[in-house]
Amino acid sequence: MATIPQGGGIFLSPLLLLIRWARTKTAAAVSAFFILVNSASGLRGDLASTRRLPPLALMLAVAVVIGGSAGSYLGSRRFPHIVIKRLLAIVLLIAGAKPIFTR
Repeated sequence: MATIPQGGGIFLSPLLLLIRWARTKTAAAVSAFFILVNSASGLRGDLASTRRLPPLALMLAVAVVIGGSAGSYLGSRRFPHIVIKRLLAIVLLIAGAKPIFTR
């Protein structure tokens, strides 16, 4: 079974925080933009080679708009910095455990 390469966007926020180049909310915004650009590039490459959108593209686009809107609202207006850091820690634990438990 082939694996899909990952772009590393999940590691950008903690890196920015670790080397103190950005505060929590700024790091989240920068990494979200990086992931958007990286994903768009991957989709463009897929379109160039297959000449068609993946079957789930429309459903995934709707999920991205809903999730992105909810996340940006909650992250910028509702959640304090500590909540964002804890959520980031949970996401990183999941991302770190995924390669261990999947082959």
